[in-house]
Amino acid sequence: MADDHAIVNNSNLPLGNAIIRSSVYCLLFITGFFGNLIFLVIFAKCPYMRIPINYFLVNLAIVDITATIFRELALIIGYFNCQWLYNYHTCNLFGFMRNICCAVTIFTLLAISVCRYLVICQHKGRRMTRHAVLCIIAFVWFYTILVCLCPIFGWNRYIYHQNQYVCSIDWSYQPSYIRYIIIVDVFLPTIITIICYTFIYIVVHRHSRRIQDILRMSGSLSSAQYNRIAREKKVTKIMFAVYINFLICYLPFSIITAILIPSGIKPPAELFFVGTFMIDLNSSINPMLYPFIYRRCKEAYCEVLCCHRSQTSPTSNCY
Repeated sequence: MADDHAIVNNSNLPLGNAIIRSSVYCLLFITGFFGNLIFLVIFAKCPYMRIPINYFLVNLAIVDITATIFRELALIIGYFNCQWLYNYHTCNLFGFMRNICCAVTIFTLLAISVCRYLVICQHKGRRMTRHAVLCIIAFVWFYTILVCLCPIFGWNRYIYHQNQYVCSIDWSYQPSYIRYIIIVDVFLPTIITIICYTFIYIVVHRHSRRIQDILRMSGSLSSAQYNRIAREKKVTKIMFAVYINFLICYLPFSIITAILIPSGIKPPAELFFVGTFMIDLNSSINPMLYPFIYRRCKEAYCEVLCCHRSQTSPTSNCY
Protein backbone atom coordinates (compact mmCIF):
# COMPACT_ATOMS: atom_id res chain seq x y z
CA MET A 1 0.00 0.00 0.00
CA ALA A 2 1.17 3.50 -0.69
CA ASP A 3 2.66 5.57 2.10
CA ASP A 4 -0.20 7.23 3.93
CA HIS A 5 1.70 10.52 4.01
CA ALA A 6 3.21 10.42 0.53
CA ILE A 7 2.69 13.56 -1.50
CA VAL A 8 1.54 12.74 -4.98
CA ASN A 9 0.99 16.24 -6.37
CA ASN A 10 3.78 17.53 -8.58
CA SER A 11 2.21 20.26 -10.66
CA ASN A 12 4.48 22.14 -13.09
CA LEU A 13 1.82 24.38 -14.62
CA PRO A 14 3.19 27.87 -15.48
CA LEU A 15 1.94 30.58 -13.13
CA GLY A 16 0.15 32.56 -15.85
CA ASN A 17 -1.64 29.46 -17.09
CA ALA A 18 -2.55 28.53 -13.52
CA ILE A 19 -4.04 31.99 -12.89
CA ILE A 20 -6.16 31.85 -16.06
CA ARG A 21 -7.45 28.35 -15.36
CA SER A 22 -8.12 29.14 -11.71
CA SER A 23 -10.03 32.29 -12.67
CA VAL A 24 -12.22 30.25 -15.02
CA TYR A 25 -12.90 27.70 -12.32
CA CYS A 26 -13.60 30.38 -9.72
CA LEU A 27 -16.36 31.63 -12.02
CA LEU A 28 -17.67 28.08 -12.46
CA PHE A 29 -17.60 27.56 -8.70
CA ILE A 30 -19.58 30.75 -8.01
CA THR A 31 -22.23 30.08 -10.66
CA GLY A 32 -22.47 26.35 -9.93
CA PHE A 33 -22.53 26.55 -6.14
CA PHE A 34 -24.82 29.54 -5.69
CA GLY A 35 -27.00 28.76 -8.71
CA ASN A 36 -27.86 25.32 -7.38
CA LEU A 37 -28.15 26.62 -3.82
CA ILE A 38 -30.73 29.17 -5.00
CA PHE A 39 -32.69 26.38 -6.70
CA LEU A 40 -32.76 24.40 -3.43
CA VAL A 41 -33.96 27.48 -1.53
CA ILE A 42 -36.71 28.00 -4.11
CA PHE A 43 -37.75 24.36 -3.83
CA ALA A 44 -37.94 24.67 -0.03
CA LYS A 45 -39.86 27.98 -0.01
CA CYS A 46 -42.36 27.27 -2.82
CA PRO A 47 -44.72 24.36 -2.03
CA TYR A 48 -46.00 24.15 -5.61
CA MET A 49 -42.47 23.16 -6.72
CA ARG A 50 -42.57 19.98 -4.61
CA ILE A 51 -44.07 17.62 -7.17
CA PRO A 52 -42.49 14.14 -7.39
CA ILE A 53 -40.48 14.63 -10.59
CA ASN A 54 -38.83 17.77 -9.20
CA TYR A 55 -37.16 15.71 -6.46
CA PHE A 56 -34.88 14.37 -9.18
CA LEU A 57 -33.88 17.96 -9.99
CA VAL A 58 -33.21 18.53 -6.28
CA ASN A 59 -30.97 15.47 -6.28
CA LEU A 60 -29.08 16.84 -9.29
CA ALA A 61 -28.71 20.20 -7.54
CA ILE A 62 -27.25 18.52 -4.44
CA VAL A 63 -24.82 16.56 -6.63
CA ASP A 64 -23.82 19.73 -8.50
CA ILE A 65 -23.11 21.58 -5.25
CA THR A 66 -21.00 18.65 -4.05
CA ALA A 67 -19.19 18.62 -7.40
CA THR A 68 -18.30 22.30 -7.17
CA ILE A 69 -16.64 21.66 -3.81
CA PHE A 70 -14.78 18.43 -4.54
CA ARG A 71 -14.03 18.99 -8.23
CA GLU A 72 -13.68 22.70 -8.89
CA LEU A 73 -12.07 23.77 -5.61
CA ALA A 74 -9.69 20.81 -5.88
CA LEU A 75 -8.69 21.90 -9.38
CA ILE A 76 -8.10 25.50 -8.28
CA ILE A 77 -5.82 24.27 -5.50
CA GLY A 78 -4.13 21.74 -7.77
CA TYR A 79 -3.21 24.39 -10.33
CA PHE A 80 -1.11 26.20 -7.72
CA ASN A 81 0.71 23.03 -6.59
CA CYS A 82 -0.56 23.09 -3.00
CA GLN A 83 1.12 19.87 -1.96
CA TRP A 84 -0.55 19.65 1.42
CA LEU A 85 -3.83 18.65 -0.25
CA TYR A 86 -3.03 15.33 -1.90
CA ASN A 87 -1.74 12.65 0.43
CA TYR A 88 -3.00 9.07 0.25
CA HIS A 89 -6.18 9.66 2.27
CA THR A 90 -7.22 12.98 0.73
CA CYS A 91 -6.63 11.62 -2.78
CA ASN A 92 -9.00 8.74 -1.99
CA LEU A 93 -11.56 11.20 -0.63
CA PHE A 94 -11.42 13.61 -3.57
CA GLY A 95 -11.30 10.78 -6.11
CA PHE A 96 -14.28 9.08 -4.48
CA MET A 97 -16.36 12.26 -4.37
CA ARG A 98 -15.42 13.20 -7.93
CA ASN A 99 -16.52 9.81 -9.26
CA ILE A 100 -19.68 9.58 -7.20
CA CYS A 101 -20.89 12.95 -8.51
CA CYS A 102 -20.56 11.69 -12.09
CA ALA A 103 -22.19 8.34 -11.30
CA VAL A 104 -25.15 9.79 -9.38
CA THR A 105 -25.77 12.27 -12.20
CA ILE A 106 -25.82 9.50 -14.82
CA PHE A 107 -28.19 7.25 -12.87
CA THR A 108 -30.46 10.13 -11.83
CA LEU A 109 -30.90 11.05 -15.49
CA LEU A 110 -31.53 7.37 -16.26
CA ALA A 111 -34.19 7.26 -13.52
CA ILE A 112 -35.84 10.39 -14.93
CA SER A 113 -36.07 8.90 -18.42
CA VAL A 114 -37.49 5.60 -17.15
CA CYS A 115 -40.06 7.41 -14.99
CA ARG A 116 -41.13 9.61 -17.90
CA TYR A 117 -41.44 6.48 -20.06
CA LEU A 118 -43.65 4.78 -17.45
CA VAL A 119 -45.85 7.86 -17.11
CA ILE A 120 -46.27 8.67 -20.79
CA CYS A 121 -45.95 5.31 -22.56
CA GLN A 122 -47.26 2.92 -19.89
CA HIS A 123 -49.76 5.27 -18.17
CA LYS A 124 -48.39 4.56 -14.69
CA GLY A 125 -48.34 8.15 -13.50
CA ARG A 126 -50.20 7.35 -10.27
CA ARG A 127 -47.33 5.11 -9.17
CA MET A 128 -44.78 7.90 -9.53
CA THR A 129 -45.39 9.26 -6.05
CA ARG A 130 -42.95 11.25 -3.95
CA HIS A 131 -42.22 8.11 -1.91
CA ALA A 132 -41.41 6.13 -5.06
CA VAL A 133 -39.10 8.86 -6.37
CA LEU A 134 -37.28 9.15 -3.03
CA CYS A 135 -36.79 5.36 -2.94
CA ILE A 136 -35.31 5.49 -6.45
CA ILE A 137 -32.95 8.29 -5.42
CA ALA A 138 -31.88 6.36 -2.31
CA PHE A 139 -31.11 3.28 -4.41
CA VAL A 140 -29.09 5.39 -6.86
CA TRP A 141 -26.92 6.71 -4.02
CA PHE A 142 -26.56 3.26 -2.44
CA TYR A 143 -25.40 1.64 -5.69
CA THR A 144 -23.04 4.43 -6.73
CA ILE A 145 -21.43 4.57 -3.28
CA LEU A 146 -20.70 0.83 -3.50
CA VAL A 147 -19.19 1.14 -6.98
CA CYS A 148 -17.09 4.19 -6.10
CA LEU A 149 -15.79 2.56 -2.91
CA CYS A 150 -14.30 -0.33 -4.90
CA PRO A 151 -11.02 1.47 -5.75
CA ILE A 152 -10.47 2.23 -2.07
CA PHE A 153 -10.82 -1.45 -1.17
CA GLY A 154 -8.59 -2.85 -3.90
CA TRP A 155 -10.52 -3.03 -7.17
CA ASN A 156 -8.58 -0.35 -9.06
CA ARG A 157 -7.29 2.68 -7.13
CA TYR A 158 -7.49 6.45 -6.90
CA ILE A 159 -4.32 8.25 -8.00
CA TYR A 160 -3.28 11.81 -8.75
CA HIS A 161 -3.22 12.56 -12.49
CA GLN A 162 -0.62 15.24 -13.21
CA ASN A 163 -2.07 16.12 -16.60
CA GLN A 164 -5.54 16.61 -15.05
CA TYR A 165 -4.48 18.06 -11.66
CA VAL A 166 -7.06 15.91 -9.88
CA CYS A 167 -7.35 12.55 -8.18
CA SER A 168 -9.39 9.96 -10.03
CA ILE A 169 -9.35 6.26 -10.86
CA ASP A 170 -6.25 4.78 -12.49
CA TRP A 171 -7.31 4.20 -16.10
CA SER A 172 -4.32 1.93 -16.79
CA TYR A 173 -4.69 -0.28 -13.69
CA GLN A 174 -6.95 -3.34 -13.34
CA PRO A 175 -8.88 -2.94 -16.62
CA SER A 176 -11.73 -5.14 -15.34
CA TYR A 177 -12.97 -2.22 -13.20
CA ILE A 178 -12.62 0.18 -16.12
CA ARG A 179 -14.61 -2.15 -18.36
CA TYR A 180 -17.29 -2.50 -15.67
CA ILE A 181 -17.89 1.23 -15.18
CA ILE A 182 -17.77 1.95 -18.93
CA ILE A 183 -20.30 -0.78 -19.74
CA VAL A 184 -22.56 -0.81 -16.66
CA ASP A 185 -22.29 2.78 -15.43
CA VAL A 186 -21.96 4.66 -18.73
CA PHE A 187 -22.87 2.68 -21.85
CA LEU A 188 -25.99 0.85 -20.62
CA PRO A 189 -27.58 3.88 -18.87
CA THR A 190 -26.98 5.96 -22.00
CA ILE A 191 -28.57 3.36 -24.30
CA ILE A 192 -31.57 2.86 -22.01
CA THR A 193 -32.10 6.61 -21.66
CA ILE A 194 -31.98 7.13 -25.43
CA ILE A 195 -34.45 4.26 -25.95
CA CYS A 196 -36.84 5.69 -23.35
CA TYR A 197 -36.82 9.17 -24.89
CA THR A 198 -37.25 7.67 -28.36
CA PHE A 199 -40.42 5.85 -27.27
CA ILE A 200 -41.60 8.98 -25.46
CA TYR A 201 -41.13 11.05 -28.61
CA ILE A 202 -43.11 8.51 -30.67
CA VAL A 203 -46.01 8.47 -28.20
CA VAL A 204 -46.08 12.26 -27.79
CA HIS A 205 -45.99 12.70 -31.56
CA ARG A 206 -48.94 10.31 -31.95
CA HIS A 207 -50.89 12.17 -29.27
CA SER A 208 -50.23 15.48 -30.99
CA ARG A 209 -51.51 14.14 -34.30
CA ARG A 210 -54.55 12.66 -32.55
CA ILE A 211 -55.33 16.03 -30.98
CA GLN A 212 -55.10 17.71 -34.37
CA ASP A 213 -57.46 15.11 -35.87
CA ILE A 214 -59.98 15.58 -33.05
CA LEU A 215 -59.87 19.36 -33.38
CA ARG A 216 -60.25 19.13 -37.14
CA MET A 217 -63.24 16.75 -36.92
CA SER A 218 -65.12 18.08 -33.90
CA GLY A 219 -63.50 21.41 -33.17
CA SER A 220 -63.40 20.68 -29.43
CA LEU A 221 -61.34 18.76 -26.93
CA SER A 222 -61.77 18.13 -23.23
CA SER A 223 -59.80 20.79 -21.35
CA ALA A 224 -58.69 18.23 -18.76
CA GLN A 225 -57.41 15.90 -21.45
CA TYR A 226 -55.67 18.71 -23.29
CA ASN A 227 -54.03 20.02 -20.09
CA ARG A 228 -52.81 16.56 -19.14
CA ILE A 229 -51.17 15.98 -22.52
CA ALA A 230 -49.66 19.47 -22.56
CA ARG A 231 -48.34 19.00 -19.02
CA GLU A 232 -46.64 15.70 -19.81
CA LYS A 233 -45.08 17.17 -22.95
CA LYS A 234 -43.75 20.09 -20.93
CA VAL A 235 -42.24 17.90 -18.22
CA THR A 236 -40.61 15.67 -20.80
CA LYS A 237 -39.20 18.68 -22.62
CA ILE A 238 -37.61 19.93 -19.38
CA MET A 239 -36.04 16.59 -18.50
CA PHE A 240 -34.86 15.97 -22.05
CA ALA A 241 -33.16 19.39 -22.12
CA VAL A 242 -31.34 18.52 -18.88
CA TYR A 243 -30.20 15.24 -20.42
CA ILE A 244 -29.00 16.86 -23.66
CA ASN A 245 -27.02 19.36 -21.58
CA PHE A 246 -25.45 16.43 -19.73
CA LEU A 247 -24.55 14.59 -22.96
CA ILE A 248 -22.91 17.64 -24.52
CA CYS A 249 -20.90 18.45 -21.39
CA TYR A 250 -19.77 14.89 -20.63
CA LEU A 251 -19.05 13.74 -24.20
CA PRO A 252 -15.49 15.15 -24.60
CA PHE A 253 -14.19 13.62 -21.35
CA SER A 254 -15.98 10.34 -22.09
CA ILE A 255 -14.19 10.10 -25.44
CA ILE A 256 -10.86 10.76 -23.73
CA THR A 257 -11.27 8.19 -20.95
CA ALA A 258 -13.31 5.50 -22.71
CA ILE A 259 -11.72 5.58 -26.18
CA LEU A 260 -8.39 7.42 -26.37
CA ILE A 261 -6.70 6.20 -23.17
CA PRO A 262 -7.71 2.50 -23.56
CA SER A 263 -6.41 2.71 -27.14
CA GLY A 264 -2.97 3.74 -25.91
CA ILE A 265 -3.31 7.36 -27.05
CA LYS A 266 -1.99 9.92 -24.55
CA PRO A 267 -4.12 13.07 -24.86
CA PRO A 268 -2.41 16.44 -24.28
CA ALA A 269 -3.05 18.32 -21.05
CA GLU A 270 -5.05 20.97 -22.92
CA LEU A 271 -7.52 18.32 -24.10
CA PHE A 272 -7.95 17.11 -20.52
CA PHE A 273 -8.61 20.68 -19.44
CA VAL A 274 -11.36 21.05 -22.05
CA GLY A 275 -12.90 17.71 -21.00
CA THR A 276 -12.93 18.49 -17.28
CA PHE A 277 -14.08 22.06 -17.93
CA MET A 278 -17.10 20.79 -19.89
CA ILE A 279 -18.04 18.40 -17.05
CA ASP A 280 -17.87 21.18 -14.48
CA LEU A 281 -19.74 23.55 -16.79
CA ASN A 282 -22.70 21.16 -16.57
CA SER A 283 -23.13 22.00 -12.88
CA SER A 284 -23.39 25.71 -13.70
CA ILE A 285 -25.76 25.37 -16.66
CA ASN A 286 -28.46 23.27 -14.97
CA PRO A 287 -29.79 25.92 -12.53
CA MET A 288 -29.80 28.47 -15.36
CA LEU A 289 -31.66 26.08 -17.63
CA TYR A 290 -34.69 25.46 -15.41
CA PRO A 291 -36.27 28.96 -15.43
CA PHE A 292 -35.89 29.28 -19.21
CA ILE A 293 -37.94 26.17 -20.02
CA TYR A 294 -39.97 25.75 -16.82
CA ARG A 295 -42.57 28.48 -16.34
CA ARG A 296 -43.36 27.69 -12.72
CA CYS A 297 -39.67 27.62 -11.88
CA LYS A 298 -39.27 31.05 -13.44
CA GLU A 299 -42.16 32.34 -11.34
CA ALA A 300 -40.60 30.81 -8.23
CA TYR A 301 -37.25 32.49 -8.99
CA CYS A 302 -39.00 35.85 -9.30
CA GLU A 303 -40.99 35.21 -6.13
CA VAL A 304 -37.94 34.35 -4.02
CA LEU A 305 -35.22 36.54 -5.54
CA CYS A 306 -37.38 39.62 -6.21
CA CYS A 307 -39.59 39.25 -3.13
CA HIS A 308 -42.53 39.15 -5.51
CA ARG A 309 -45.55 36.99 -4.79
CA SER A 310 -46.59 35.04 -7.90
CA GLN A 311 -50.10 35.84 -9.03
CA THR A 312 -50.63 32.17 -9.89
CA SER A 313 -52.22 30.16 -7.13
CA PRO A 314 -49.84 27.56 -5.61
CA THR A 315 -52.55 24.99 -5.93
CA SER A 316 -52.93 25.52 -9.65
CA ASN A 317 -51.33 23.52 -12.41
CA CYS A 318 -47.60 23.29 -11.82
CA TYR A 319 -46.67 23.57 -15.46
